[in-house]
Amino acid sequence: MKQYNFTKNSKIFAIVSLVLILAGVVGLIVNGGLNYGIDFTGGTNIQLSMKTDSYEIVATTAEIEDVVKEALGGAEVQAQSMGTDAIVIKTVELGGYLNEEGEAEATEGESDVEKVFSAIEAKYNVSIPEDERNVTTISASTSKKILTDSLSATLLAVVLMLLYITIRFEFLSGAAAVIGLVHNIIIMIGAYALFRLPINNSFVAAVLTIVGYSINNTIVIFDRVRENVKKERKLSYKEIADRSVSQSLARTINSSITTLITIGMLYIMGVNSIREFALPIIIGIVAGTYSSIFLCAPIWVKMKSAFIKKK
Repeated sequence: MKQYNFTKNSKIFAIVSLVLILAGVVGLIVNGGLNYGIDFTGGTNIQLSMKTDSYEIVATTAEIEDVVKEALGGAEVQAQSMGTDAIVIKTVELGGYLNEEGEAEATEGESDVEKVFSAIEAKYNVSIPEDERNVTTISASTSKKILTDSLSATLLAVVLMLLYITIRFEFLSGAAAVIGLVHNIIIMIGAYALFRLPINNSFVAAVLTIVGYSINNTIVIFDRVRENVKKERKLSYKEIADRSVSQSLARTINSSITTLITIGMLYIMGVNSIREFALPIIIGIVAGTYSSIFLCAPIWVKMKSAFIKKK
């Protein structure tokens, strides 16, 4: 087995990560913050049945998005397929939606919701009955709670993983692994800030997925570290780290590549809702593989050396 000297170039790897993080910070500043999607800012959901006893619409989610966006003067619109019989249209909060009793609110002229249905009816030459128009609105306060709960779930997952690794290995290994996790999440958020991509529930689900996926690679490496610490007592911590990463290198790269191929095909061939979930996972897998190989073990060496020196 060929052994690579990862710890020797740890400063270079740290600089690469720092540059990527700074690019994300620049994106935040230039774009005025993150681009929160409708899930986190509030808005109106329209569930459009594509086939009923009254009518049938043959269209893709992209086509529906274009029709609704034109009807609303370019407002943000997201359309997600629900099987083959329905599409959920998410957009900014619209006037003229149904009240709690299911009755249409009184408005002067054609309401925004009516404009949406009128545009769809004109485009596809159908007539959608009033009782088949399923419209709901998510308030900004509800969306804020969703965002808060999502952040709490992510933080709780990280804390529990730190606890598990501390029990399974040692605290310094857990701390190094958590630093790697935080690095991956920051890179994902930075990419979304830089390219002004909308952050929604799919992004949060992807973050939690990557937290679990990338920690798996890191645990494999620290398992090797634990074995080598016991077997190779004459080696320094740098040599143990380099040997452990080298022993796990093929497994880490192969598992990441096979996962990337699968997720990449989902992104290329999937519908919008699938692509929204696949894109952050692709970014997270790349960042997670990088941190597992080039960052976590060198961080462990730095902390281990500092701890022993202090002791």
